[in-house]
Parts: sequence; C-alpha cells; structure tokens
Amino acid sequence: MIQTLGLSVPTTKTEKRSNPSSPLQAAWHLFSDGHGTEAGESVNPHSAMQLASVNACVSLISSSIASLPLLLYERQGASKVQLLGNPIHDLLAFQPNPESTPAVLWTEFLVSVLLHGNGYLEVTRNAAGGANGLWFLNPNYVRVYRNPKGDIQYDVTEGSIKRTLPASSVIHVPAHPSGDGVTGVSVIRNAANVLGESLALDKFGQRFFRNYATPNVVLKHENKYKAEDKQRIRADWEALQTSANQHRVAVLDAGMSIQQLSLSAEDASWIKAKQFSREQIAGMFHVSTQLLSSEARVSGEVYSSQMLAFLELALKPWMHKIHQELLRKLFPGQMSKYIIMHDWHSLLKSDPKSMIQSISVARQAGVYRTDELRELMGLNPVGGEVGELILAPVNTTDIEKLVGAGSPPTIKPVGNADNNEGQQNDE
Repeated sequence: MIQTLGLSVPTTKTEKRSNPSSPLQAAWHLFSDGHGTEAGESVNPHSAMQLASVNACVSLISSSIASLPLLLYERQGASKVQLLGNPIHDLLAFQPNPESTPAVLWTEFLVSVLLHGNGYLEVTRNAAGGANGLWFLNPNYVRVYRNPKGDIQYDVTEGSIKRTLPASSVIHVPAHPSGDGVTGVSVIRNAANVLGESLALDKFGQRFFRNYATPNVVLKHENKYKAEDKQRIRADWEALQTSANQHRVAVLDAGMSIQQLSLSAEDASWIKAKQFSREQIAGMFHVSTQLLSSEARVSGEVYSSQMLAFLELALKPWMHKIHQELLRKLFPGQMSKYIIMHDWHSLLKSDPKSMIQSISVARQAGVYRTDELRELMGLNPVGGEVGELILAPVNTTDIEKLVGAGSPPTIKPVGNADNNEGQQNDE
C-alpha cells in the first residue's frame, strides 16, 4: 500500500476498475488554512463566506433547493404515482433522522458541496436492510479511498472514533470534476485567485473607511526627531484623524508638511472593481446579480425569466446529481422503477399574472388535466371526471380532411350592400 495526501490506494489492480491507483480525493482538510493567492490572501471556505457575494450565492442556492419538497414516485406505465406513506418517501420529505428536518439537512449538505466540493450523508439501515435514516457527515472528517480490492470506501473520523463505511452506505455528491471520477472540487478552490482578489478589495475598503480622513501620507519636517518623538507625532495624528474624529481640520506644527504616498480609492477604481468582483462571483455560481439585490428592481416578467434561468442553470444541475445518487443508493437494482425529484414549480410563482397566462395557454392546448393545473397553483383537486378533464382545441383540423371538401358556401349580404343594414335575409 502507498499513502498519497492521506489517501490509501492499492499498488496493483485486483479488479477491472478505472484507475484504482489514482488519488480519489485532494484531502481538503489538509489545506484547511486555505490556498495562497497572487493577491496575498488565503482562501478557504471560511474566508470565502466572509465575502457578501459568496455568502449570498451559497445561501440562495442551498436554501432554495432545501425549501423544495423532495418526493418519491413509482412508475406505473406512462404515469407516476407519489408514494405517500412509503418509509423512503417519509425519510426524504418529512424526517431524514430524529435530529433534523429535511430543510436543515439539505441546506447543510448543499453548503458542504458548494464550499468543500463534496457532500456526504450516511445511510443507516434497519435489520431488513431498508434505509431508516440520513445523517450529515462533515467533509473535513471524511476520507475517500479504494481498498485493496478496488472498492470505494469512506473513513469517517469523529473525535477519537474512526469508522469505515462502504460506498453503499454513503450518499456522495461531488461538485466540479476532480479528474478521478469520484470526488469533486469546489468553486472556492477552482476560483481561489478571483476570491483572493475580492478579499483584498474588501480589506482595502475596510482600512480606507476606518481611516477615511487619513490617506497613506508622510509627515515631513526639516528637523530630525528622536524615535520616541516620531511615535508621539504618529499617535497624535492617528488619534485626531480616525474614528469619530474623521474629517476634522488638521493643524500642523511649524515647518511640517504632508506628502501623499498612494492613490486614493477613487483613483484606484475601488468601487468599479468591487462591482466587477461581484459579477465574477455571481457568474461562478450561475446566479444573476439582480437576484443578489445588487441592482434596481425589475418588472414581474423580467423577474420571472430570471427565476427560470436561475432554476435551469443554478439549481437543476445540483438537484439532478442529488436525485441520481439517492436512487442509486436507496434503490440499487430498481432505479428504473422509482423517481426521486424536487417539486420546483413553486419557484415559478413569483409573477401571478405570467403564471395565470401560461396556465391558461397550457389548459386550452390540452397539455394538463384540471387537477394537475390546480396542483401547480397550490389548490386542492376537484376529483372525479372534472378533475380528469382535458380540453381540446377545436379551431384547427387535419389539412388532409380539407382535400376534396369543395368550395366554401357563398354567404349572401344582408340588407343594403352599402351599409349592410336592413332586414334579416331569410333565404
């Protein structure tokens, strides 16, 4: 066996597997102090979350997905039926474990995926082998490796206790590909230099506003001062020009002058740089800057289109990864029989006018049944034949049926031909 970045791998191939000797994990917990950047800032999940844009994007994505009902369906022919009362359905939709709600569990899980690159849930099972609990695992304490047989395993260290879990007992969703096909790399690590620049901009702004009336200057005097005198003059200047004393008039001693050493915040284009940094971070998470409340309010239709783009680009990729992994681990060998999916329709209800118009078009086109549309609107079903009713448009027909139908009947004008007024034509 060899040890690589905390990852044990076999030295020889024992089964037909792809790259069993290549590292499966970059051991993020070994780099908890962060990655150095060209801006001189260390970037890690904690420091990245100090940036308002990162915090907003991570919170928006994780809370949005966690707030959506996660439901279990069974395929029945061309239809699907929600399995209310099924133990797995209740596990997903109501209580994943005795200590957590679905919203809390999935929020923490998604934050782990976005910031650390990997999200882990332990699946506990009953005596019959059925899943009876989903428990969050801190990614800092999980190590992924292949055993000598080439099987993936997970070492979980909690305090002084170390456990080894088989792959079948761990829900594992990676973020961006790491190159080994198993683990993931986070946005934080991939974009460390971008985030390092943003951290540097934040620190510059904090220092600037803390000493708003005190730019980087040097106090010049023709006389030579002792070290203790320099310290006293510096302390007096800082005390009179910082905090509550900002913008006060400075009075210099005889012969003393000020020379500025650095550019002002305006000259450094600090505000524009901050805006550009915010756009870069929002782009990394596929989130519109308007959803981060960085710009003026927009109309309902524009907001609805933004929410649709947010759903398609920022949320659905993560939801699909979760759905497929849950099916793979909770229903091995039966994936084609069941469907696990989030009910995301509530995200598109931001503009009632647009929603009613789209529902009306879909209803008249015969796309939805009555009760299906009422479900989308959050209303109770009416049931019966009315609930199953599907409308069909009758103003169109097959063009082949018009062939050989002859000319349309001639319509005689009624009344005076000039003004189309007169008595009704009885012919």
